[in-house]
Amino acid sequence: MATRMKLWVGIGACVLVGTGQTAAADASDPFQPVTTATSTQLLAHGGEGSEGGETSHGGEGGEASHGGEGGEAGHGGEGGEGGEAGALSHLGGGEGGEGGEGSASAPAAVNSPGVYYATLLFMKGHLWVAEELYTSGNTEIGSAHMGHPYAEHFDSVEDALEERGVTGIHDALEHLAEEAGSQPDWSALEPAYQEAQSAIDRAIASLDPSLREDPDFIADVALGVLRKAAHEYEEAISDGEFVNVVEYHDGRGFAHVTRKLLEDHADVLKAADADTYETLLADVDRILEAWPSAMPPEKPAVSTSELAGNVSRFELHANNL
Repeated sequence: MATRMKLWVGIGACVLVGTGQTAAADASDPFQPVTTATSTQLLAHGGEGSEGGETSHGGEGGEASHGGEGGEAGHGGEGGEGGEAGALSHLGGGEGGEGGEGSASAPAAVNSPGVYYATLLFMKGHLWVAEELYTSGNTEIGSAHMGHPYAEHFDSVEDALEERGVTGIHDALEHLAEEAGSQPDWSALEPAYQEAQSAIDRAIASLDPSLREDPDFIADVALGVLRKAAHEYEEAISDGEFVNVVEYHDGRGFAHVTRKLLEDHADVLKAADADTYETLLADVDRILEAWPSAMPPEKPAVSTSELAGNVSRFELHANNL
């Protein structure tokens, strides 16, 4: 496969709270809506990624390994191939530089177009699943996801937005979180929701057109978001049971926006290799089998190891572009 942008992102810490009870957040804080725990739920996300080096092209990698000579981090904990840093480790900085070979540092989105794009897609993933939950009657947990783009991801792209001259996204995301906190009818919330989506789209449009027309760049970003989705799924499960409903939702949202990413860039990907494009769509559909419904099933439909294998299959096929 052609040389690829390599970049790193930081990983956020997660806090598990509540078992089978309603966990109340400060009603004055619209970014921590009350959610009702049907099982153990994650209500608080935290931790900012550390800043690191600048983006560069290159890095040696073998088949099914998009990235630096140092190889992929292992699956699992913070910094491994699962958290945000690990999910995008195949896109790190150049060899020998900060964020490059052997480095665990994470460059800011201001220095890394792939980190920037992936972070905006994480925002969209939260919004995708928030709408699904909200409109299906799960308004409490749906309202929580409405606040996550602002609470979890805005800080990491703020400098990049400023440098690119993108305005309005802060106010749009903050307004949506505030509106969702009162849990109005969807018809009343939808204008704020669409405003937030449009603001994210404007931020995406600020990417260099040459990158948005680069099949390798699109495939690499897609792979990173899928790795993050798989990590969220893993975090949702313990001893073969779903114990963290919100992480299940995060993974579902991230996987769905990855499919839309491929569809949105269909012309670019088909021009590179039409058969591979269709294969990648099929791979994502197989990955989506881990999330068969908006709310978690009684038992996981797919094991964490099987899901990891499906993501690796996507990676392998993406190398054919």
